[in-house]
Amino acid sequence: MTILVVDDERNIADSIAGTLIAELNTDAEVRVCYGSQQAKEFSATHYIDIIVCDIDMPKCNGISLCKSLLLSYPDLKIIFLTGYLSLIHISEPTRR
Repeated sequence: MTILVVDDERNIADSIAGTLIAELNTDAEVRVCYGSQQAKEFSATHYIDIIVCDIDMPKCNGISLCKSLLLSYPDLKIIFLTGYLSLIHISEPTRR
């Protein structure tokens, strides 16, 4: 199983990945990308089971990223993280 952590803030992405590695009792591979473009490039050559993704990133936000990844990985499990909260962030990803 591959878990991809995506956040444009390196310290946050590394911290989340470190916590997952320390706390999961599994053979999961935890990988980190520091933005949407890097995540798109990674996903072109690696299968992703779970993505832990920041919503608010420059150029391509996490919601747009995950919508595009769902085209290639329809069973992708998504966990969104953000330091900001609004109802639009909550409701938009659930619409198909």
